[in-house]
Amino acid sequence: MPVEPIRADSAAPAVSPARREDLPVLTGLRFLAAFSVLIGHGAVFILNFETKNYDAVYWLRQASGFGMTLFFVLSGFVIHYNYRISVTQGGARGLGAFLWARFARLYPLFILTLPFNLFFSKRIFDLAAGDGTGFQGILEALPYFLTFTQSWFYTTSH
Repeated sequence: MPVEPIRADSAAPAVSPARREDLPVLTGLRFLAAFSVLIGHGAVFILNFETKNYDAVYWLRQASGFGMTLFFVLSGFVIHYNYRISVTQGGARGLGAFLWARFARLYPLFILTLPFNLFFSKRIFDLAAGDGTGFQGILEALPYFLTFTQSWFYTTSH
């Protein structure tokens, strides 16, 4: 059920994010981030051979870390740009609208891709070959993945 904005003549601000002006400068940064991830992942598969530490191949493989970090920074900026007013001035209703929008945007795709990750992991193939220890680890970790709490606490695997 969509959240209706509060009328303009009322004292409280709207809780849904206003349509903000696009920022074309972000397109170039998004390209840089995506290209860095492509280079980093491509270097791992294409240049899959041993080299000396800290040579060009090493740095190409590190490019994905730069790209992902840039994506996270851009994402945080865009979220702030679009939702700052509704969260800071909309009270509990504005915060609830923001949290629902984030959940609705992230969780369905996560639930769609999680089975592919589980069913095509090495641990599933090991289970088919008779070694169930890795699959047991998946079952133990599944509640943390489903609740997005998998990285809140540091634990070591057995």
